[in-house]
Amino acid sequence: MVAESYFDYESPGDTGKPLVLLEHWGDHAWEALLGHASRHRVIKGDHLLREGQPDPRLYIVASGQLEVLSGNRRRPLIAAVGPGGVVGEVRFFDNGPASADVRAAEETVVLGITREAFEAFAGHHPDLGRDLLFDLGRICSLRLRRMTTLALG
Repeated sequence: MVAESYFDYESPGDTGKPLVLLEHWGDHAWEALLGHASRHRVIKGDHLLREGQPDPRLYIVASGQLEVLSGNRRRPLIAAVGPGGVVGEVRFFDNGPASADVRAAEETVVLGITREAFEAFAGHHPDLGRDLLFDLGRICSLRLRRMTTLALG
């Protein structure tokens, strides 16, 4: 893989496109990662994460839809996250508590990856581990840009 391809992303100004994790991965790469993930079903209306609570997992949405919620009554919905999207990416990097509530808008299946599971995965597949970290960084960066635009906008 050529190093420049790590930074070949959509324009930072593109705020409408869903943020899908590792869109370029094939079946082999996903199978390797999924071997280190746990599967969780979230019933419509149930919370996957609660703001302030610890949870050691990064979650990838396999099917369904999650809602990321704020405590702001005027604007409670921060984002909708569908298949291929992630939640818990900031916590995955900084090991802090959840920064928002996340609940299922419909029955949803997520794949959870702990830091320990990631380390085992990256130990066996260092190139794929690097891909995952760079793509999580890309998603964090684009979400920060979107939130900054909303806050200043």
